[in-house]
Amino acid sequence: MRIIWIILALALYSSGQAFADLYLEGGWQFGSESLVLASDGDSLDAGGGLKLALGIQNPLTDGSSWRLAVGYLSDSLDAANGSARIDSLTFEALYLLSQGRHRVGLGPTLHLAPEYHDSVAGYPAADVRFDDALGFTVHYGYSLQPGLEIGLRLNEINYRYTGGNIDAGSLGVYLSNGF
Repeated sequence: MRIIWIILALALYSSGQAFADLYLEGGWQFGSESLVLASDGDSLDAGGGLKLALGIQNPLTDGSSWRLAVGYLSDSLDAANGSARIDSLTFEALYLLSQGRHRVGLGPTLHLAPEYHDSVAGYPAADVRFDDALGFTVHYGYSLQPGLEIGLRLNEINYRYTGGNIDAGSLGVYLSNGF
């Protein structure tokens, strides 16, 4: 965790600026592999859920920039006979190229301490702690106005645990607003 704070502190002073621009981001990610399926058809998917992030962004050259973001990804499922939840702390570093209002980019994503919990009547409670996971992100954004962006993200990542691994890749939509 300390390495994330060091990277963020160094990034704040890069590109000759005293501080990088802050931005907030919110979005919904549709995960790949179902962890649990309710009788009504709802499912809880690895890598899916509501994501909220705080980040910094800095231009490198005319038409290119980078972003670093720390976020929280969480999803839950409530049913008549129980509930389930998955969450993770996320870290992303994206290199972006811009052309007009369009922005494309890619970079690594790190999910720290992903955890799954469920409590279903008639079954023992499950608590699964996945290993920290490293994957990559492909990004497309469209600037609605300066500082306000809507877009899509594709994440490719696997969660490993004792006994196997699951596909936690996702496709997400997001909205970000810079300060």
